[in-house]
Amino acid sequence: MQLLVPTNWDPSLIAPLSRLEASVELYSVLPTSMIGSGGSGPDNVYTMGEQAEEYIKRAHSAGLQFDYLLNAPSMSNMEWNEKTHRELLEHLEWINSIEADSVTVTIPYLIELVKRQFPHLKTRVSTIAHVDSVARAKLFESLGADSITLDIHINRDFKLLKAIRNAVNCELVLLANNLCL
Repeated sequence: MQLLVPTNWDPSLIAPLSRLEASVELYSVLPTSMIGSGGSGPDNVYTMGEQAEEYIKRAHSAGLQFDYLLNAPSMSNMEWNEKTHRELLEHLEWINSIEADSVTVTIPYLIELVKRQFPHLKTRVSTIAHVDSVARAKLFESLGADSITLDIHINRDFKLLKAIRNAVNCELVLLANNLCL
């Protein structure tokens, strides 16, 4: 079994999760992230970059993986602005330097950018991208997605789920609950 578990950067969560008989991947984002995520919880501990790096090292030492969220639904086309693009690359370099195992994105261009600049970094497509058809799944896979979290509205459409599974080779993920949204 594989579990993708949100974290609020609380180090006391690592040990109990490492004892589960499952492959566990934690995910989160810093409140100061330039891209942000689909939402931030009120219990998200204010964490700085150095603390995040230490947290990820602890998680890795405990046998856990870490996914950094970059899944805001839009950057208002600022990713095409030269200054913002440079800042985006610096942010991705930092994520790479703290040894995140993967990033979750919503914006198709970010998949291409990550795969071109950081090919070893795994890319996940967020449920916020509303991948709810074979065509959308094939599009994101063609851009380099390693994993797609499907739209929550198709979780019980088994015919469509099977069609998507047959159409793409990447990992497919279904949310068990959508409380993170």
